Amino acid sequence: MNERTTRTGAWFALGVLVVVSVFAAIDRQILTIAIEPVRAAFALSDLQIGLIQGLGLTLVAAFAGFPLAWAADRIDRRLILAVCILAWSAATAARGFAQDFDHLMAGTIGLAVAEAGLGPIVYSMIPAMFPDAAQRARANLIFFSAAMIGGALGMGLAGLAFRLIGGAMAWLPASMQGFEPWRVAFLLAALPGLALAAMVTMIRPEHGRPSPRPSVQTAAPGHGPSFLAHLRRHAGTLAAPNSAASAAFAPITAWLAPAMARRFALAPGDIGVALGGVLGAGVIGGVAMAAIAVRRWGARHGGILGLRVGRHLALVAALCAGLLPLATAPWMAYAATGLMFASAGAFFALLPGVWQEVAPAALRARMLAFSGALTTLATAGGPVLVGGLSVWLGEHEPGGLLLAVALASAPCMALAALLLGVSAEPVRRLLAEVRALDDEGAKARLPIAKAVLPASH
Repeated sequence: MNERTTRTGAWFALGVLVVVSVFAAIDRQILTIAIEPVRAAFALSDLQIGLIQGLGLTLVAAFAGFPLAWAADRIDRRLILAVCILAWSAATAARGFAQDFDHLMAGTIGLAVAEAGLGPIVYSMIPAMFPDAAQRARANLIFFSAAMIGGALGMGLAGLAFRLIGGAMAWLPASMQGFEPWRVAFLLAALPGLALAAMVTMIRPEHGRPSPRPSVQTAAPGHGPSFLAHLRRHAGTLAAPNSAASAAFAPITAWLAPAMARRFALAPGDIGVALGGVLGAGVIGGVAMAAIAVRRWGARHGGILGLRVGRHLALVAALCAGLLPLATAPWMAYAATGLMFASAGAFFALLPGVWQEVAPAALRARMLAFSGALTTLATAGGPVLVGGLSVWLGEHEPGGLLLAVALASAPCMALAALLLGVSAEPVRRLLAEVRALDDEGAKARLPIAKAVLPASH
């Protein structure tokens, strides 16, 4: 197989993974737009909604990621991802048929479990698809952008669906004529699952095949720490600021749409379309800022660039979150949200590449799963906290929910700014240590590889 064919196959694989990520975000975000009609249908309290959006959608995923990552390290990653896609599509459809809070929570948990494997699987496939460091960095940035834009598309398409479904009910099958529009939206979001799973199986086998584990004869013993030893030494180095920043976003993504509906009496469809555009613009702006930062300061700061610029951008994001309750018109809240996403998105775009480097190659997949678990745990409490604050502030007050969102989000983002600043030097030392370990292990394995591989002619 020539180099051009290999490169084309890698970019095709990345394209498929990008499409999967976008549709996964749509399945995940559609409940956010549907919250108000769902709340009315089941007479839910804000605390119950917070439990669904927090514990149901995030806390469970923290524990589900590890067994899926373990399986992906031993079985064809394409197969594991295809099964996950079918499972989260089925869970999305099940939420469309929910009859009460328990059914809705069960469907949400199923969605969270299945989607927990997406990040670890994709970020462990990218180094195999793009061995070259520059191409790998570009691929990481593209996939991150797709995941973030997918969240914006999820809101936008969900809002558009709510606009269109009401006027198109007569065109639906007779069995669906009596369905509420939000149920139809869930069922439509689940439809692409089968096609997406089939697309994943079209990725080249070498891009989904786990790295072979060395045998006793071919291993280079004594090189590199064990996973638990590395985890004990470096667990908080990068995870703490990443988790704090992620925790700041959870209240925004889970609660901003219903908060806007209550504060400004807007329809779900209008909010979804507007938020989709705002978040999409914010993500694009953040990725553009990340690219500019790499071009201007990448050579100076290297692998800790995201931490160096992130501490300043996180302060801007914290200020924007704190300004939300002061908005007297929808455009003010949308502007603050877009700037928050652009500022924080810039350093989030740079972090995946660092996570791929802060562990020796042999530990990479498990460290990525650990990163995802910590981030997920950090985000689980935010939506529940907002629900509790809303009840305390008065959930029937038009601006109470927007104030609760700001109180839960802004302090977390300010903490992230502090942690990003103090983590830069420890991460720099860790990167140097890991590179030395990988170089040492590669040198030790080289004579063994020459002995066991057939000579080329």
